[in-house]
Amino acid sequence: MDGLKPYILMGTALGVLESLLIPPFLPFRLGLANAATLAAVLLLGTRAGLYTTVVRTLAVSAITGGLLSLPMFFSLAGGIVSAITMSAVALLPVSILAVSASGGAASMVAQLALFAITGSLSIDTSLVLLPWMSSWGILSGLAVGLIATRLPCPRAEYPAVSGSLRIDPQVRIQ
Repeated sequence: MDGLKPYILMGTALGVLESLLIPPFLPFRLGLANAATLAAVLLLGTRAGLYTTVVRTLAVSAITGGLLSLPMFFSLAGGIVSAITMSAVALLPVSILAVSASGGAASMVAQLALFAITGSLSIDTSLVLLPWMSSWGILSGLAVGLIATRLPCPRAEYPAVSGSLRIDPQVRIQ
């Protein structure tokens, strides 16, 4: 798992940066650290994406003072479900943006489910929020997909990106 260090470091740096830029009381975040998870999933596979997600979530939580806090567990749940979803969607003939958007939506659904399970939100409230949170997840997933295409990964050539690291909408993941 030595090849994962760049992805974990990028994810941690992006996660810490986002936590500094966005006040903690805001419920919506872009999930910038998921760009590193997306890159790991696409280049190294599901296991690498999951490992990257878990380690960078723990690292960001430790650095920002939230280790073993409720938000850390919500972040971890969303990240794990997102990585699994992106791994599955990447098997389909879709673009990197579609893979990333699916991960963003899955993350929001997982976090809403965890809110309902823990009693932080009622099931009715969670269902009312589902379309809004899913939409935010898709939009943030699109932004994360754009960011992921520009990460300085070790000679990364994403299947859905041209050699100049610009998105080519005609290219599909094989």
